[in-house]
Amino acid sequence: MALSAGTVGVGYLALGSALLFLLREPLRHPDTPGSRGFALAVLGISLWPIGLGNEYLVANPDLSVAAWNVRFLAASLLAIGWLLLSVESTTGWWPSKRALVPFVAYVGLGQAIAWSNPYHHLVLTPETTVQGTVLMAVYGPWFWVQSGVNYFLVLTGTVLLAGEWLRSRGLRRRQAAILTLAVVPPVIANLLTLFGTVPIRYDLTPIGLAGSGVFLLQALYRMDLLTVVPVAREVAMAEMDDAVVTIDDEERVLDYNATADRLFAGDDVHVGMPASAFFETLPSTVYDRILEAATHTGDGSEAESIPEETDGGTESAPEVAACGSGSTPGEATASSADADARTEVGPDPDPDHDHDDMEITVEMGDADRHFSVSASTVQRSIDSTAWVIVLRDITPIKRRERELEDREEELELLRQILSRVLRHNIRNKLTTIRGNADLLAEDIVDGMATADEAAIADDAVTADEAVTADDAAIADAEDGDRSEEAMLERIEAIREATEELLGNSENAREIERIIDQRGRVVRYDLEGVVHRVVESVRRDHPDVAVSVERDGPETVTGGPGLETALRCLVENAADHNDAANPAVRVSIDGTDSETIVSVADNGPGIPDNELTVLDTNEETPLSHGSGVGLWLVKWAADSVGARLSIETKGSVSTAGSVADGGDATDTGSTATDAESTTTDAESASIPDGATTVVSLHL
Repeated sequence: MALSAGTVGVGYLALGSALLFLLREPLRHPDTPGSRGFALAVLGISLWPIGLGNEYLVANPDLSVAAWNVRFLAASLLAIGWLLLSVESTTGWWPSKRALVPFVAYVGLGQAIAWSNPYHHLVLTPETTVQGTVLMAVYGPWFWVQSGVNYFLVLTGTVLLAGEWLRSRGLRRRQAAILTLAVVPPVIANLLTLFGTVPIRYDLTPIGLAGSGVFLLQALYRMDLLTVVPVAREVAMAEMDDAVVTIDDEERVLDYNATADRLFAGDDVHVGMPASAFFETLPSTVYDRILEAATHTGDGSEAESIPEETDGGTESAPEVAACGSGSTPGEATASSADADARTEVGPDPDPDHDHDDMEITVEMGDADRHFSVSASTVQRSIDSTAWVIVLRDITPIKRRERELEDREEELELLRQILSRVLRHNIRNKLTTIRGNADLLAEDIVDGMATADEAAIADDAVTADEAVTADDAAIADAEDGDRSEEAMLERIEAIREATEELLGNSENAREIERIIDQRGRVVRYDLEGVVHRVVESVRRDHPDVAVSVERDGPETVTGGPGLETALRCLVENAADHNDAANPAVRVSIDGTDSETIVSVADNGPGIPDNELTVLDTNEETPLSHGSGVGLWLVKWAADSVGARLSIETKGSVSTAGSVADGGDATDTGSTATDAESTTTDAESASIPDGATTVVSLHL
């Protein structure tokens, strides 16, 4: 028994009205990507059966054509809405108003042609009739053109969704799949109707649209379409260097970009998964802090601060030693390599941001990575909130901050050293120069006065006094010799003080040069460097036996201070060597992991007070050395990336090491003589006859 047109019309009206229920979710979430296109497509899906239902219920031909024109409009709205839904949900892109103009023009043109059809018959030909209440349409050329355009738009959107289906995983994959399949029923029904494959006078397309409605209901309420959807995943977020993760109030991942996936995500990540599983590669404490940053920042409260332990510096003091008179233990530092993660809260570096950022430190591989965590609240509905969490990698910034802090410490220390040299060493040496110069001037004046008195006395001498005068002359000659000797000693004292001042000045200048050139990488011909240094010391100290032993690589790479450090060490060993047969030995040894350049001598050793200044890494007035040479060795070693070690034996000895960058481990440099004296049995690495070995570990 065939269904009457009235029955079909009522059924189609009911179907169209029911399909309007699909507008509920896009109207609740109008800003969710895909919502606007979805709403437009649903409007077309609903108007199609509504228009046909009205057509089948009226017998007036003009009213039937008017109702059919609504169905004609619905087809265009459905096609355009489907394309916009597909584009926005897969790429996050919504066209500008200017880009929407062609779509509006297309719909307007189609409706203008449809409603003016009696004048040109481009949509429905004159052969179109009405049988009872059913319009028996014979389609004109514009109908086929517009149908082709509509099918092209639907096919384009479906291809985008199918691509998302193939690329995505988890919930997003299921969403894309069900949207792709939703197109199939109405397309089949419409093609059967257009080409008359089924011998029935009613349009079967609404039946296919009912099937689409079932798929769309599944997408909305089983697959969380329009509530769990990526936000511009392939366009905006994919290009961001910052890791971006969006989570909802149920701690589900709504969205994430490629950076977040690469840095934090575990295996088989997908939209809709628990946030704790997404961040499973991080320690649970770090995940808790990230979640706290989101929820606390989102509701306006401040994240709790976790104090970070720091090592307090101690003031102690001494000054400096002349070039080569020492080396450098440094300050002790606490290692954090065994910490999986540390967190701290700091102010947001962006003053335009509404909230404070949290800083977290995560151990990744062999290095720590620092991230600034900020969160923004997204009100999805009255009772639903989400948070966009941005994790910005600030590792280079933290590294630069550390470098600047180190630089400030170095400059402050340099200021203290130079101030100490200027206020103490130079003052003392200038006092020595002035005192000896005054005494020298007095000796010269006294000598001139004595000579004048002697000349006057000579004129008054008689013959009887000649013998006595000769004896006095001999005594005066002896006094003159002693006076000349004293004058020469004072001149020598002036010369030595002047040379020491010049040496300190050159050392200070060299320290400044090394600090200014920090960061440069130089490739050294190690044998050439040692040869130049040794030849220079041999010329200046011909009485010191300087030897070289080579058993290491020919080249090394480091900062700009290697030759300076080595020259300072060898000169120190020669300058302060008071042994009967002074000797200095420079040796080059190599292992798989490092190259060691050692300077051994049989001199008096390095006093503890010369090293204490470097242990504290601070100059104070409590102690002083003789110049800036020891600091020059320290900075030169640091600049080349070397570790400086000192081994001594005798009545005064200290052992310590200075690591790269000036961080140090103290192995007894502040011990008493009894505690720090190294016996021969304990110093197997010290050559026979040597009292001090200073080594650069490259």
